[in-house]
Amino acid sequence: MIPKAELHVHLEGTAPPQLVRKLADRNGVTLPADLFHDDGEFHWRDFGHFLEVYDAASSVIKTPEDYRDVTYEYLASCAAEGAIYVEMMSSPDHAAAAGMSYQDHLEGIGAGIRDAARDHNIEGRLDRPPLGSPV
Repeated sequence: MIPKAELHVHLEGTAPPQLVRKLADRNGVTLPADLFHDDGEFHWRDFGHFLEVYDAASSVIKTPEDYRDVTYEYLASCAAEGAIYVEMMSSPDHAAAAGMSYQDHLEGIGAGIRDAARDHNIEGRLDRPPLGSPV
């Protein structure tokens, strides 16, 4: 297998449907009834609706542990496909909307990166926020 790298991914959008359901249960979040197709995958009609689905799915990420789990699961899935390096960006705005400090947000992601490196021999890095962002 040829080693792979993922160079641009929005972390909150990487959570698969089963993890979104798990985090919703953990955090007492009611998901929209039409968030998933009958086959269990995310359901959207067009780009505008995709953004609504993305925000609804991201709304279940409420704690540093949640960020750890999202990061870990994504890196583990990438490693299973032959990736050795992933560069991701996250949304401090999503974390802040959940009441999380920037530091807690980063600590959760860092824990996921460290745990995935240990368990799956994959390197993960968090891209810096854009210049001028209020972080």
